[in-house]
Amino acid sequence: MTSTITTSLENVCKGRNSVLFKKDPFMLMNKSWMREVSSEMSEKCSELFQILFAAIGDRVSPESKLATISTIYGMILHCRNVKACAIQRIYSALCIRYHADNKRAHIWRSSKTAYTGDVMQSTVPYVNEKIIQGIAQGKDGKLNGDNLDLYVTTNDVRMDNKSKDYHFFATDLTFDRVECKNLEDSKPVGDTKNITYKNFVPSPNEISKFKESLKVLLGRILCENIDHFSWMKTIIPKHIPHDYENAMSKKSEVFLLPVLLKNEQSLSDCIHILQSYEQQLTLWYTKAGRASDLDNLKVPVGGDQLTRVRLQSAKSLQDGALTSTERLDHLDPMIMEMFHTLMDLLEKMYKRFFNPSSGRDKGTIYHMKVLVQRSNVNGKVKSRFEAHEDFILTAGCAYFLSYILQFFGMKSITDEPQHPLLKKNMKMMHNSKKEEIFSQLLEEIIDKLMLTFPEKIPLMVDILGTCLVVNSTLNEKGLLNFQLKINNSHFLFSLTPQQVKQGVTVNVSDHRIPVSISLSEHTDEDTDDLQNYVMQFLQWYFVILTIKDAIKEGDSCRMNISLKFCIPIFFSHSVLSKYLEECIDYILKTEIMLSEKMALKVRYGSFVNLSGRRGDNKAADLQKENEVLVLKELIRGLGSNKTENAIVAITKAAPVIQDVANNFDKMLNIPDKKTHHKKRSFQDDVNCILKELIPVKIWEKTNGRKLENFHKIKVSPFIVDIIHFKDVVMKKVERLRRGIVISSSDSDDESTSE
Repeated sequence: MTSTITTSLENVCKGRNSVLFKKDPFMLMNKSWMREVSSEMSEKCSELFQILFAAIGDRVSPESKLATISTIYGMILHCRNVKACAIQRIYSALCIRYHADNKRAHIWRSSKTAYTGDVMQSTVPYVNEKIIQGIAQGKDGKLNGDNLDLYVTTNDVRMDNKSKDYHFFATDLTFDRVECKNLEDSKPVGDTKNITYKNFVPSPNEISKFKESLKVLLGRILCENIDHFSWMKTIIPKHIPHDYENAMSKKSEVFLLPVLLKNEQSLSDCIHILQSYEQQLTLWYTKAGRASDLDNLKVPVGGDQLTRVRLQSAKSLQDGALTSTERLDHLDPMIMEMFHTLMDLLEKMYKRFFNPSSGRDKGTIYHMKVLVQRSNVNGKVKSRFEAHEDFILTAGCAYFLSYILQFFGMKSITDEPQHPLLKKNMKMMHNSKKEEIFSQLLEEIIDKLMLTFPEKIPLMVDILGTCLVVNSTLNEKGLLNFQLKINNSHFLFSLTPQQVKQGVTVNVSDHRIPVSISLSEHTDEDTDDLQNYVMQFLQWYFVILTIKDAIKEGDSCRMNISLKFCIPIFFSHSVLSKYLEECIDYILKTEIMLSEKMALKVRYGSFVNLSGRRGDNKAADLQKENEVLVLKELIRGLGSNKTENAIVAITKAAPVIQDVANNFDKMLNIPDKKTHHKKRSFQDDVNCILKELIPVKIWEKTNGRKLENFHKIKVSPFIVDIIHFKDVVMKKVERLRRGIVISSSDSDDESTSE
């Protein structure tokens, strides 16, 4: 038998017709390679296969048995012929992915379990081949970039050997999922000649759409937290529908590109980054047979605020170049991404509402933080984003439920809600009737809770000692218009904002009646600070809820509406807010300046879906952050004395190594071990906060109720100086249209307005 086995193995090695001689990375990621190896062994070395199959026994799973037989077969062939190394390449990839130290990797190589050659070098062409195949099929994509910062400490510090702080740049390419080839690509999607500040605040139709989606989101909170509203579960949709829901349910094709040894803080390095993008695009499209498309090709480039500003500045420096490639014309537009926008919104929210001095003020979020012992919440959102986001959602849920208890006359969440529309047999009603009642209830609740950007500016008018407040509109020429009826005659007033701010007197009716006009000043004598505090908090909370759901669903329409709500919110924090300008820039490009085709590419390229399930999208820059973490793990796995060449090599091989490791886990049914604790329900925290909020009676207006640290806080973040808002927005729009970029620092963190 031994001679038969020896002969069979020699024939396989000499003929080189074994699957183990294949070096193609696609084979290493084949989900059925274990079965292919086992089938080959049973066919060409049947005696050895039968011995191993019987020797292993039946106490292990079929997957483990196949893996064991395939590994032993691979080790035997590798001993006879070193080029039969497919199994060894897979285990070498696992060593790299899971940070096997040098000693352990050497043991695996000596035992012929791992590959002794350079496994990373053979996997480099994989990503380029996949991208070229996709482009050859007619696909286009979007580039997403982010910095990769790494600090490497040195044990033996010398003058010529110190700890190093690396600043690299990581990029990925994501193919479009939305079909847009037949859309208009020659003219702007909006009216570029008549841009007003109203383009950057929600229109009545957009407010109506926002409220409709908010009904679903708040309805989910009601039926999840109050048992008496469980009848809503059958009528509340699991996913809010939108025009491109089918396309956004497809799995995204994301390709991780090699890290560039460039620092985005340097403009010269940013130019090199963009030039490398141009070279890659030219190479891909030429090899894919689409070189003619390069004449009109536009590829969006996304990143966080700093990345967008720096790359935009670098691109503008090349405007005087002679060729389109040197001018970087293919890289347009540069746009910001959604995760960093949400993070900045949360950061501004904590600056507005989270004050350590308010720990004794019941009803404030800092008091809640102490109450539920959230020691990991300190206001520094960027250091622990998930903890801060979860706490805001917990506090917002508690505030909303406290209003629901007051609205339905309930003393606790277990009481029966009282309302004329509610019947005793709600669960037994037809869904059509339930939907009607649900819509009416939520519409009534939202109308009471939700505030919007004001369309009119209140003015104080004094006519012969009689004072009244009139609402004026700001027209496109920047004049305030309003009408008055005096002595049965109608008068149309048109004044400049400067006149109104300083106060002006106009004589009407043949100069016999003086009319004094000035800005209406809001008196704070009868305000309720606590109620205003909670009402304003809920406005931010509603926007955050909508942004999170819009990202999950890949709903660009609701995302743009949410950004329009964010613009006055960022303005209320500071006119220097970085993301105030980013939101304006995004709306300006996607709704006005870009063509219909490019606007659609940019808007829906802001989301990626790695699972291919509906409602499982996430922001493209969040995916980029996750990729950066994977790259950092692989780089750290190189051990000490890592060189720049080694870093580039490992990042080139990163996609294959990651896919091989994931495929190996799937073949052996290895569960994904989580390295963090299970996320707990915040139901107990909400109930604990509710017990504290109910006695405070937030929703019973108490004139003169003050919060020392939030005195005279406005009831809405949308209450701003509209005249100033219009001037600021239009100045930024004019500058952005001309492509002028101002690199901003972190100085905008200081709030300049309440």
